[in-house]
Amino acid sequence: MNRVGNPDRTILIADDETHILRNLEGILRARGFEHIITCNDARTLPAMVGSNTVEVLLLDLTMPYRSGIDLLPELHDSFPDMPIIVITGTSEIEVAVQCMKLGAFDYLVKAIDESKLITTVSHALALCDLRRENAALKNHLVSSSLEHPEALRDYLYSLRFD
Repeated sequence: MNRVGNPDRTILIADDETHILRNLEGILRARGFEHIITCNDARTLPAMVGSNTVEVLLLDLTMPYRSGIDLLPELHDSFPDMPIIVITGTSEIEVAVQCMKLGAFDYLVKAIDESKLITTVSHALALCDLRRENAALKNHLVSSSLEHPEALRDYLYSLRFD
């Protein structure tokens, strides 16, 4: 089995069923994702996401106290750059479409195929990387000062016409 994960990236799994949490955590750890935190109480999930640097959230839709479908827009609005992967036993197309409209990155039906889980989490992390690179490029392009002004001066000097 190939290890594909990045141990420094935090993945949060939110599900009220302990055996699901353990199963998903085990699959991810076996593939190299080492920094995994779990949450089994939807009431504490927003605070948990806010107090950790979560790269990807795996969110169960059916939890006591607050459903994942209620939490999804709140979490997406508060953490718009964090991909949220919905995990649920519901395979209804209408629910999947609703989740995607509310900001879900993807929608996986339990029992989740291991390779599909790894691929989806890897794609979500790649999206995080692209967003980070995009922000760095924007910041670099709009900054008011040049890092190496001499390079521009030398280039402009080379364009002089004699």
